[in-house]
Amino acid sequence: MMTRTHDSKPTASLVLDNRTILKDGSHPLKLKIGWGKDDNRKWSIGYNFTKEKYSDLLANATRAPYKDIWVHLNAKLRKADNIIRDLMAFFRFEDFKERFFDTPNFKIQVDESSLMFICVAFLLRNQQLHLHLQIHDVQTRMCCLPHLP
Repeated sequence: MMTRTHDSKPTASLVLDNRTILKDGSHPLKLKIGWGKDDNRKWSIGYNFTKEKYSDLLANATRAPYKDIWVHLNAKLRKADNIIRDLMAFFRFEDFKERFFDTPNFKIQVDESSLMFICVAFLLRNQQLHLHLQIHDVQTRMCCLPHLP
């Protein structure tokens, strides 16, 4: 867990990860957050390209069919830049990842006594609902009795 408070600023970019080769021969496109010379993290963002297709994408960013892909990729870069800006006072990669991928990193811890309380409260509420349904059923039948032959 690394927190820096000096003047450097993390930067976001997209890189084709040539180190990873998928079954179809493509490589994942990853979001790279770089902070200084030695501290870089990469996360896959759901796009895969061969080296040739990625070169075509870079060369034809404003032409169809690549234009639509670039719109999505630029939206991801803007999101990353906005998160970096929001976290800038105390930037941590873990916080960035949590916000970028919308995966809150919290767990609810319940001890045995709290769990027992929750179970008892659930059972009591269930009994109340069951009793209410029985009373309602009896009331419905009472209302219908005069109309029966």
